[in-house]
Amino acid sequence: MKPGDPPRHSQSDDDSGCALEEYTWVPPGLRPEQVHLYFSALPEDKVPYVNSVGERHRLKQLLQQLPPQDNEVRYCHALSDEERKELRLFSAQRKREALGRGQARQLHAPAPCERVSTATFEHIDILFNLLV
Repeated sequence: MKPGDPPRHSQSDDDSGCALEEYTWVPPGLRPEQVHLYFSALPEDKVPYVNSVGERHRLKQLLQQLPPQDNEVRYCHALSDEERKELRLFSAQRKREALGRGQARQLHAPAPCERVSTATFEHIDILFNLLV
């Protein structure tokens, strides 16, 4: 760990060779130092360290955002054959067109909010953009 790096709070082995093994999920496309910077902006109990309250929080969020019954026919017992077909099509389309579209990027200066012209992100080093 270098001076200025955020402290590690996981149970992972520091000499495993992979600094990101301590997290159960990381934003895609970021270098390890950017991942640590990204998570340092979150409250400690929201960081998805392996076997942590943050990991459980992330799983709870995912289940709320993507409930199994909105994605899998096996969780919907009262659907007609046509409804089952529609759910499969909807699920495939959502996976193809909507899931995994987020992108984290590091900001080097305050940036205006695209939706609210008067707002700026002055204290955030990582911005999460949903690219739809």
